[in-house]
Amino acid sequence: MYKKSFLSLMVMLLLATTSCSSEEPAAIEPGGTISGDAGKTLIVYFSWGGNTRTVANHIHDLVGGDIVEVETVVPYPDTYEEVTQIAPGELESDYRPELKTKVENMDEYDTLIVGTPIWGGHLTPAMKSFLAGYD
Repeated sequence: MYKKSFLSLMVMLLLATTSCSSEEPAAIEPGGTISGDAGKTLIVYFSWGGNTRTVANHIHDLVGGDIVEVETVVPYPDTYEEVTQIAPGELESDYRPELKTKVENMDEYDTLIVGTPIWGGHLTPAMKSFLAGYD
């Protein structure tokens, strides 16, 4: 189960590369280089258990740019069981937690790489909050 989830996360992270401009999006090529005119790159991620952080740091090592971890004001519980008990309600109500994280210069980035676990087939509430805060 964990291998399948981790593989799905890796694929999502690699496919989540989008360009903030109207030009064709940049893509991560084999070997870790960004193709196209990627411009200034920001890697932004939310990681509850550390797996997404590991992948985001690996991508950062490969492509460079800036990296930011999305953090909630009220942290999620430390145990998996507790998170699995609260996550369904948050997802159902489209809960958007308050964040500590704010990128003041978001408009300076041309490429945004987003990393997040998938909870119940959805983005985490923390990542939804982050993305909703920007145009």
